[in-house]
Amino acid sequence: MELLLGFIPILFLLLFYLAPLVFIVWFVFKIINIQNEQTEILKRIADKLDK
Repeated sequence: MELLLGFIPILFLLLFYLAPLVFIVWFVFKIINIQNEQTEILKRIADKLDK
């Protein structure tokens, strides 16, 4: 039981440092996906203007 209680602070520290890291990685992928969608839309607009 004491061993389990010793791991609780370590788990909280891991969550404290991993949660922002996971959020940052998710946010970066979201931004990249949005940029790719905007690029595709702009390419379609440019193709229509060239016709």
